[in-house]
Amino acid sequence: MINFDNGCIELDTEFDLIPNSEFEKFKKSKYYSNQNEKYIVEIEGLHRICGKEFFVSLVFQNSKLKQVCLMMSSSQILDFADELNRKIIHDKFLAEIRMSDNNNFEWGNIVSEFDRKSCISSIIFSYN
Repeated sequence: MINFDNGCIELDTEFDLIPNSEFEKFKKSKYYSNQNEKYIVEIEGLHRICGKEFFVSLVFQNSKLKQVCLMMSSSQILDFADELNRKIIHDKFLAEIRMSDNNNFEWGNIVSEFDRKSCISSIIFSYN
């Protein structure tokens, strides 16, 4: 579930990704596996959010959660050549949950983006 009022993303019934939450809190979760907060933190496996399966990565700055990156799992994406299609899939998902591909909130924003340099599409939650 995604709470658009406060930017929280529920990974499961035991753990929510909360804007600006401390890395120390993440370290106490079952998702911590010696990741270093100075790098992009990949959370292992797929996670069901709003009925869809996503790969999830986190960005911490000064030990606070500043970005959550979601990449939808799809059988339509077989390699990097198909990655632009993932952007289209992400945009459709955002439309299904009544969001556009660029949304601003008091807590931050959500964008659907295709990075041509890295050839990766993501839905990015950025927190103030």
